[in-house]
Amino acid sequence: MIESFLYNPDGQEFQAHSASLCEHRDELYCTWYVYTDKEHINGKVVIAKYNKSRLTWLSSKVVTNFPGSFGNPVLFSNGQSLILYYVKINNYWDDAQIYALECLDTEKNIWDEPKKVNTPEGIMIRHRPIMSANRFLIPAYDEKKMTSLIYEIKSNFTDWREVSKIEGHFIQGDLVNNSNNEMQIFMRAAKDNQNIFRALTINSADSWHPPIKTPLPCPLSGIAAIKTDKQEVLLCYNHTLQHKRSPISLNLSHNLGTNFYEKAYDIESTDTELSYPNMLIDKDQNIHIVYTYARKKIKHILTTHDEILNLLEDINAK
Repeated sequence: MIESFLYNPDGQEFQAHSASLCEHRDELYCTWYVYTDKEHINGKVVIAKYNKSRLTWLSSKVVTNFPGSFGNPVLFSNGQSLILYYVKINNYWDDAQIYALECLDTEKNIWDEPKKVNTPEGIMIRHRPIMSANRFLIPAYDEKKMTSLIYEIKSNFTDWREVSKIEGHFIQGDLVNNSNNEMQIFMRAAKDNQNIFRALTINSADSWHPPIKTPLPCPLSGIAAIKTDKQEVLLCYNHTLQHKRSPISLNLSHNLGTNFYEKAYDIESTDTELSYPNMLIDKDQNIHIVYTYARKKIKHILTTHDEILNLLEDINAK
């Protein structure tokens, strides 16, 4: 595994949280938000570009250089445009409003004017959309109710149509395509739940089977899920029964989420917070993982499916 860090822009040496990856026109980008003290006050969204030849990140830049407090950014590429979604916070997360920015020049960090997305206040996002049945679907959640729902993103990026809701108290879901119209969503626990849950759809998110509890713990912290080129599901999460956000761990399912390894592989374990992972498989099948590191910076891990598989096999053979 190759490790590197992403730092806040100069003059923004504050807290860092909630990173999101996106590959756009063969370039890798990462966005997150910075804030001074309380995470819902004075937040700014920043972005950084990956230098593939040097395996390092270029200096990050502020995107939301206008009044307001912003958080939970998500990058999205439809192949032509790079879109940044984020929430603008009025008083707290439960009255946040989703906005969209279209990038006009990635090299010069020039963005169009922010446009409001037609979702109710309190609807939040955490992970990027995926394509299914010729439409872009984005997982969202209701901060007031602690429930998950799915939206379809229309062609103008700000017109979203609610497709379905998922029963139960789960949030910050990550969508995974199984095949054709069959998808899964892996969700963070909320309220009294203490495990990662998953739900299945066989009609491209028009309706969902009841959520199923996985054997993986979730200490009320963010998770990430992707499907590998080996038709397996990889999860990144905090593998602990305690109410803390360390270690940050990986686990793999060879049957699309039904079973996982008994022992997870811990990327690292510290006394500080390691949380809110986001994952992406690039066009070369490299696996990228980013997560919050001590709320001061973002950590990036570059790895491969085979490396993760070998690590899990080794630790479970002991």
